[in-house]
Amino acid sequence: MAEKKRVKNREIMGVVYTFMVLFLGLIGYLVYYNFSVKENVVNNTYNKRIEVMEQQTIRGSILAADGTVLARTVVGADGTEEREYPFGNIFSHVVGFTYKGKSGLEKAANYYLITSNENPIEQVKNDFSGDKNNGDSVVTTLDVDLQKAAYTALGRNRGAVVAIEPSTGKILCMVSQPDFDPNTIELTWDTITTTDEFDSVLVNRATQGLYPPGSTFKVFTLLQYIRENADNEGYNDFSYQCAGTMTFEGISLKCFNGRAHGSLDLEDAFAESCNCAFATIGLHLDKDEFKKNNEKLLFNQELPLDFEYNQSSFVQTMASGIEETMHTAMGQGQTLMTPIHNCMIAAAIANDGVLMKPYLIDKLVNNSGSVIRRFGKSDYGRLMTKDEAALLTEYMTAVVTDGTGSALKSDDYTAAGKTGSAEYDRTNNHHTWFMGFAPVEEPQIAICVIMEGGYSGYANASEVAKIILDEYLNR
Repeated sequence: MAEKKRVKNREIMGVVYTFMVLFLGLIGYLVYYNFSVKENVVNNTYNKRIEVMEQQTIRGSILAADGTVLARTVVGADGTEEREYPFGNIFSHVVGFTYKGKSGLEKAANYYLITSNENPIEQVKNDFSGDKNNGDSVVTTLDVDLQKAAYTALGRNRGAVVAIEPSTGKILCMVSQPDFDPNTIELTWDTITTTDEFDSVLVNRATQGLYPPGSTFKVFTLLQYIRENADNEGYNDFSYQCAGTMTFEGISLKCFNGRAHGSLDLEDAFAESCNCAFATIGLHLDKDEFKKNNEKLLFNQELPLDFEYNQSSFVQTMASGIEETMHTAMGQGQTLMTPIHNCMIAAAIANDGVLMKPYLIDKLVNNSGSVIRRFGKSDYGRLMTKDEAALLTEYMTAVVTDGTGSALKSDDYTAAGKTGSAEYDRTNNHHTWFMGFAPVEEPQIAICVIMEGGYSGYANASEVAKIILDEYLNR
């Protein structure tokens, strides 16, 4: 009898423990849901709760870092609401729109903008009177003057500009051309949505544009070569005699405009952006390690971003032939990269090899101006050692002082970077790139500029970058 009672007690306790585990699991999931996935679930376009929240709330404003209004809702005397964008085209891609869907920050911050943390007494009064509550406002990291400078500098050239503060990950500006006016998007919608996806003015080229990186990719090739020849700093023994063209096993290529660079060490080859030297380097790299290291540098990977972007792609493998291997090493081939990714690499180099997660939202404030939530800097991780970052900085500084980035020379600050010219068809047209940072001694800004082929008004992207750096560093 006693034995049966003990067995029964064990069975009861088993059921109790099972329910305790399930209960604790449920509590754990609720905590995880509220702190990790709630916003994404609620913000899903298929979630009907979003429609209810939008009907009950006057959409909050989007503000620049200094509080300047970038987007707001104007309520008419008859209660009609209209979304207004005071800067029109200038912030069009990064701020976005709310017509027939959402884009930019209007999409990324949608949940915050339709959530109200207004004074509880006001909310009760609004509930009784049938009035809407005021949504919270989003204060961004964007710098109005820098955004204006980048927009003006890029002009009507197709392409993009993006700048990041290396030590924090704050995105300081983001411009894409061609653009649109979000104030009149309802009137122009049918026109701007008839073009194909890549040509569409709605594409944010800073985050979604995929381009061959050209010679800016030599930063990756250089880093790989340094790593494979780190013993006794063997990379210092590199030498190459550039005749302007080269042929290897029937595959020919040339340096930009066929220029013969003569005798080069590794720093010279990088500063002068010698295609022949880097194609030769590519033939001797460990293909498997090159792919693995580039994936650690965020190719073929999800980027730590909270807004829409496209993944950069690196496709060279052990099976790649000689031609693809040579072209990949100098930034051509099938490699494709977004400007935001290139800027993130420049920012990591500037920050001693550590990448801070780029972010656009600095804090949330309610209708009274009280801070509801802050979004601080966040460490993504180390992409390279401090010594590797220092060596890349040295080589990138030589690009400006003695190489293809001479447009960045300034009496007011020092800059480091890498230029690039990327062929994209069989014509003489090419995209022009610049990625880099300044000042070298204490980096405050990392920048990436791309201008698509057919650009005008500038010799290359370095000149655009110089205008923007001057604005930021000479205030």
